[in-house]
Amino acid sequence: MTGPVINTAINTVTGAVNSTATGLTAIIPCYNEGAQVEVAHAAVCAALDPVGDLEVLFVDDGSSDDTLARIKAVAARDPRVRYVSFARNFGLPAAVTAGFRYAGKPWAVQLDADLQFPAEETWALLDKAAEGYDVVFGVRRDRKDNWLRRVGAAGTHRVARGLLGIEVPQGASSFRVVRTAVGRTIVDLPTANSHFVAKAPQVGARYTSVPVAHRDRTAGTSKFRFGRLAGDAFELLLGFSWRPLNVMYGVAGVAAPAALLLALLGVFGLVAPSVVLAVATLVTALGLASTALVGRYLHRRMQDARPRRHYYVREATVDVDPADMVDGGAAPVPPPTRAEPVLVVLGAGEEQVVLYREARRRGLRTVAVDMRADRPGIALADEFLPLSTTDHGAIAAALAGRPVAGVVSTAADTCLESWQVLSERFATPWRYPAAAVAASMDKSAFHRLAAAAGVATYRWAQSDDLAELAATAADFRFPVVVKPTDASGCRGVLRVDGRADLGAALANAAAFSPSGQVIVEEFLAGRNFTVNVFLRGGAVGWSLITEKRIDPGPRFLILGHQAPAVLDPAVERALLDEAAALCAAMDLSDGPANFDVVLSPDGTRFVLEVGARLSGNGLPGLAAAVSGVDVVGALLDMVLGEPFGFDPAPARPTLLHVLTSPLDVPGEVVAVGDLDAVRALPSVAGVDLFVGPGDRVLPFTEAGRKLGWLVVSADEPAGLDAALAGALAVLDLVVAPEPVTPATVAVVVPAQAVDAPSGRALGAGDKAAV
Repeated sequence: MTGPVINTAINTVTGAVNSTATGLTAIIPCYNEGAQVEVAHAAVCAALDPVGDLEVLFVDDGSSDDTLARIKAVAARDPRVRYVSFARNFGLPAAVTAGFRYAGKPWAVQLDADLQFPAEETWALLDKAAEGYDVVFGVRRDRKDNWLRRVGAAGTHRVARGLLGIEVPQGASSFRVVRTAVGRTIVDLPTANSHFVAKAPQVGARYTSVPVAHRDRTAGTSKFRFGRLAGDAFELLLGFSWRPLNVMYGVAGVAAPAALLLALLGVFGLVAPSVVLAVATLVTALGLASTALVGRYLHRRMQDARPRRHYYVREATVDVDPADMVDGGAAPVPPPTRAEPVLVVLGAGEEQVVLYREARRRGLRTVAVDMRADRPGIALADEFLPLSTTDHGAIAAALAGRPVAGVVSTAADTCLESWQVLSERFATPWRYPAAAVAASMDKSAFHRLAAAAGVATYRWAQSDDLAELAATAADFRFPVVVKPTDASGCRGVLRVDGRADLGAALANAAAFSPSGQVIVEEFLAGRNFTVNVFLRGGAVGWSLITEKRIDPGPRFLILGHQAPAVLDPAVERALLDEAAALCAAMDLSDGPANFDVVLSPDGTRFVLEVGARLSGNGLPGLAAAVSGVDVVGALLDMVLGEPFGFDPAPARPTLLHVLTSPLDVPGEVVAVGDLDAVRALPSVAGVDLFVGPGDRVLPFTEAGRKLGWLVVSADEPAGLDAALAGALAVLDLVVAPEPVTPATVAVVVPAQAVDAPSGRALGAGDKAAV
């Protein structure tokens, strides 16, 4: 027995041996043989390594122990090892069938994992196969199985050959070398019978037997059972011969006339009744046996005719026929899980950061909607939809089929229509009122609503015909305010001091209006306030009136809010009553709203516009610092359908300062002080900065260009400006013009805290590390 013999191939027509290289697959069926996998692998590889082109194919017959895990471990170490794992236990014949179907080499040897057939005996079979045989069976020289198995197998084969004429290689075992192509033909015969030894002669395979050694099992437990032995014998004897049925035909042909004759003799009293009864019983038994036998053959025919598969595969490292897979070869897909509800946040800018922080604190999954991918809120969101917050159709399509827990936004009017439409579309617990959308997004609609509610009015005109609007506004008392009717963030807003500048201001405002509508309003002099309310059940549950610090330029940009505003209590009460009435007119019974109000020198209260949402410019931080109220938490409670309320502490004088670039040209942040040191100041209630060194910043010509905000508190309102100046000094935000050059200029230091810029500007004469 030498290794190189297998490096030949046999001509299937002439039987002559060709000198072409070939290879061998060692098929090892396994069922709960975890302890033997490594042992079998080592023994097979040691014995058959001279083959050169060796493949070891384990067939896991649905083992319930760690057999498959051990096979995988062996396969990870040895690239020659492959495996097929069944979806359940289908039995040894099915494992043998899969082994020959998926053997990758021209020749195959079937070995048991228990190694009772020594792997080195394979060479004896291979040497014999080289003589021109398709199948070489191993016959045990000294069988080590128990006596019942030995006697049963020998008796079954003798009966099959001698009495039933079934061609069976005497003593043939499951240890065999087979030309793989022939093996596939044998196992694929269209019959439910699984006896390889009996089917090999049926297909005309050239076969023979070779005596081989047999050893005692050294590990694991035998899978042999008496029932299996009896079943296998029954399948062999009745599955490959019609003689038992023919014998029963003969018995019936003799028994029936004999029974009739005996019955007649009994009628005439020529035979004792006991004899008749005994014979009748015997004939009945033979009839029942015949019926059972016929039924067995009919069952065999039915099994042969019925399309069936011997096994189904769960996983494999070979290319498995999809029809053999338990899932038909479909790619594995994880089962659907309960979709986690999402909180849809419209906008991901600086103002919305507080929403993402609070949602994350609560463990809510958020979806950020914003056209810009560089917005700070996106890093805090779980998902990002790069869509316009005004395109509610696209947003709804992107979220189709997903549970939406709520829709929320803050500090922006442009997304309010989407908030209303999406909350209705997804039937969220709190739904934005449509009337509030119109009042917030259309300034003329608010003017009409305010007049209907009995709030003081002033002259205004609106149109998309700029020439007509210019003619109408020419009769106004100047200065006037020109602004887009449906924009926010002070974009396109200008104060016009003379009629000569009116045309340019109208064109500028139209460029910022999605609808092209522009409104001209009478300019109102006086103190500027923001009335913030949060309604609960139709009543004002929380309120905060702030006095605005407005840039003296023509754009009405807000530089800060001081709260609580110093007002006569009667005026404060009147402002809150008017806010409640306007909210009722907007169908807003729950939720936030803010109103821009001018208190004229004669005491008249003019409400300029409304935003039915939380104010921007860091209002949540201001509210928390003034009275300890968490308006963001209340907002999320409301939109999620949870109870919400307010428990304000005594008001503390507080100032919110908007951080902006001190330049009127694009610049770059050069340096920022230690934010932790700023927060550590006793007067500082909070600081948010959304830029850092190296970031490009733009002139503060619209609210969206803020760099952050700083919140300071004091025991008395008179101490706020000093507290702000001290905090700005520690913040030390330095901005230089673009491009940054070594040239320097004098530092711009704020003359007074009321109009304090957010930082220092560098130019000729000033130096800073870049």
